[in-house]
Amino acid sequence: MKQMKSLFAVAVTLAVAQGLAAEKPSAEAAKPLRVGVFVDAGARGSVFAFSQLAALSPDCTASYLDGAAVRAGALSGVDVLLMSGGSSVDISASLGEAGRAALERYIREGGAYLGSCDGALLMMEAEKHKGLGIVPFRRVEASPRGGATMRTVWAKCAKEMAGITPGYHTTTYHCGPVMAPCEGHSRLGDFTVMARFGGNVLTTKIDPDCPSMGGYASCVAGTYGRGRVWVFSDHPEANPNKMHLVVGGIQYLTGRKIAFKRRARRPGQLSVGWYAPASPGVEGAAFAMELLKDDALDVQKTDEVSPFAMDAVVVCDSPDAARLKNLARPESLSEAERYLAAGGHVVAWGRGADALSSLGAKAGFHRVEGPAAAHDVLRALHALPLPQPSTPAAALPRRPGAVRTGFLLGNGSNGACLFRLLRMVAESPDYDVKFLLGSDVAAGALKDADLLIVPGGWSQDQFKELGAAGRTNLVSWIRGGGAYYGTCAGAYLVGQSKGKIEYMGVIPYRPQTCPYRGNTTDMRCAFTARGQELLGLGEKTFSTLYWGGPVMEPVPETALPDSDLQTLAVYNCQNVYSFSTNTLPAMAGRAAAIGGRLGKGRLVAMAPHPEYQPRSRFVVRAAMRYLTGKEIAAKPFTHSRGNLAVGFWCGSFARRETGDLAVALMGMPHVNLKDVSASAMYDGVLDHLDIVVLPSPGKSSCAALAPFASRGVMVYACARTKAARAALRVLPAERVKVFADEKALAAAIGNIPRVCAH
Repeated sequence: MKQMKSLFAVAVTLAVAQGLAAEKPSAEAAKPLRVGVFVDAGARGSVFAFSQLAALSPDCTASYLDGAAVRAGALSGVDVLLMSGGSSVDISASLGEAGRAALERYIREGGAYLGSCDGALLMMEAEKHKGLGIVPFRRVEASPRGGATMRTVWAKCAKEMAGITPGYHTTTYHCGPVMAPCEGHSRLGDFTVMARFGGNVLTTKIDPDCPSMGGYASCVAGTYGRGRVWVFSDHPEANPNKMHLVVGGIQYLTGRKIAFKRRARRPGQLSVGWYAPASPGVEGAAFAMELLKDDALDVQKTDEVSPFAMDAVVVCDSPDAARLKNLARPESLSEAERYLAAGGHVVAWGRGADALSSLGAKAGFHRVEGPAAAHDVLRALHALPLPQPSTPAAALPRRPGAVRTGFLLGNGSNGACLFRLLRMVAESPDYDVKFLLGSDVAAGALKDADLLIVPGGWSQDQFKELGAAGRTNLVSWIRGGGAYYGTCAGAYLVGQSKGKIEYMGVIPYRPQTCPYRGNTTDMRCAFTARGQELLGLGEKTFSTLYWGGPVMEPVPETALPDSDLQTLAVYNCQNVYSFSTNTLPAMAGRAAAIGGRLGKGRLVAMAPHPEYQPRSRFVVRAAMRYLTGKEIAAKPFTHSRGNLAVGFWCGSFARRETGDLAVALMGMPHVNLKDVSASAMYDGVLDHLDIVVLPSPGKSSCAALAPFASRGVMVYACARTKAARAALRVLPAERVKVFADEKALAAAIGNIPRVCAH
């Protein structure tokens, strides 16, 4: 606490730093702002976002620079340089000694620099991290912290200096530098802390000496010579709804207010994914901007070559060849093959095509000579005639003897988690789906089910939803031969009670009681020998999304006499989210998945969320194979060019009819269905949809959708109540279609011709 108070005092002192009060002279309003984006090896993920900013702002022109261009003096032609995250060491190597000197001189003589993550680190310590030593802050040493959605707290001076509202803003963080001032530095007074972290994340190995991030700087700005610098530790540019933080930084740096115009998807556009994990180089980045300006295309960033609901994916040449090696991994190639088999297209050239060379004989793989040829392929795909949909089948086709799979709905079951699991199961003809409320389980409905899936959400609500009769029936059903799969809350549910918190006491493990640990995308787990044997896997580890799931302590004395439930996987790292440091109970080595026999039945309790990402879904498939003896089909539904892009709002699945509607839409051959929820208003997904299906309109969901409906998204809603109809009034009336029930809504979408959603 003493450390934090001291840090806050420094922040207050810096807020009145000299050199920041004077406004930088505004450039001539008639001239577009010349934005330079560095695109050489080491600069990656943010490049596409910065290209979007330049491409979609009427106030900007963009140029793309590599190390050679910087060394040759190209910085003289830009008003502000944007530096992506990635690797400061690789960026520094790309610049070379002459390039680093040119960049330092550019800023000192009046240039403007904005960097995120490693683009910030490049401005800091000159030795260890190959930086320029311009920003008088140091990196607070720690193990790589991983990634999470983080809160940052902006200072009051941000409003005056950059037009940014002070207070909390939620942004994306991934291993960026946690910045502390270099006490006694001669230039410390030239810089101010614009924002600080409002929480903490640590998703890697346990490090007792790792301090909390809370209170440390996340954004710093200041003057250097005649120039200005603005650096983020986090990634606001990764989120279209937070691009105003970048725009504010540019305003401070250049004195110019620029507009960021978000594009809405238009009917009939070709949906294109831009593979972003590798640096695109000058040629690739210029091509990305060309695609973003093409009205025939709806372009969005993707981190995989198997994105569901995209017509095509572009993988360009790259100076960052090492990053492209991930494409050649067996699991990545397997996912890409599934995508092609489902009707997708991959357009690649240069080293991007080399990494995917094993796909050369597959239909839908286009190896081209360069950007011009790639654009020709995309235009040709857009010009293909659009087949009109046939009447959707009343039900998805099933094989005789399909696994009768129940999904627990109602209070406590999170819609987004349930949707991901539902999609995996519904895609397989060897699984049949039905939806159960707690009252159904209490009434004996499990007698007609082989498998019950309990999704993440809120275990105490699920406990109450089942009721005493439902919980008794559930345990008896498993003992009699049923199969249970629970994830996150569904894993909590079957643990041992602790104090006033009641669980079902099925597995001999007790969930730890600790502050909320938050969510991340890079949690690592390791299978035990028992887990590999029981699940039939050769893999030793897996990475998966984690969202506050249980950390299980074994309580052997509570083991039921007819069970052999054991640890299948353990956490291989630590996760902390909040102001807490590492005083939370250790995760590493603790149970993350439990499974085995209970009577004649089987059970798997999975604490994290492997259903969320393609890279970890093999864990779910293996668990289902163990529980039921049948595979979940790896082949998704086939979709063709021109499909409607439909988002399914997953706020809750409180009714069986909501589940039936989701399954009906999944089976429509002219619909690409994606789950969306409140987070979609931040991550940009809604910009790429034709329709959002809103099964249960509420004030919060309608308010979140309002700006997207104004830009063009249609909302198809079931409004059974007066409250639901009232909530819909915040949406533009011409963008809303209201239906009395789910069957009518499904029928309406089933009869929409391609490109006629509006």
